[in-house]
Amino acid sequence: MAKKNNMTAVDLGAKVRVIPVLVYGHEFQIKITQREMRKFLDKLETKGVELEKKMEATGDNDWDKMKGYLSESLDVVLGDGAGKEILETEDDPLLLTETFYNIGEYLKAQLEQVTRDFDKKKAQQVIEAKKNKTTNASQSSLPSSSK
Repeated sequence: MAKKNNMTAVDLGAKVRVIPVLVYGHEFQIKITQREMRKFLDKLETKGVELEKKMEATGDNDWDKMKGYLSESLDVVLGDGAGKEILETEDDPLLLTETFYNIGEYLKAQLEQVTRDFDKKKAQQVIEAKKNKTTNASQSSLPSSSK
């Protein structure tokens, strides 16, 4: 809070939610804002399709290429260097692929929850505004007492 002319300013700006995500013992922070999540989900979907195509083209033979694709995909989702960090702990392509999709589903659910919370808050504000309007209208129609 900032003080100016003996008045205290109150910060009314909404705070960005950040959720910690733990993947194979490594913690990552993901911002939960609608803009960031939409951008993220678009990247995730694009990267998921790209990953599937590359994995199919590679076949079951080239594990190193598969791990490289997975590492790139995890970097897109969790931030630069995340893939390498995770690969130091787990390097099985099947498990990493499943993990990639688990992250996507989890974050999709988080975005839906944020959207529901926002809609609920907006609805509550409308209800409060209607209550205040009704209360003010009924108070102004009451006769005033004079002495």
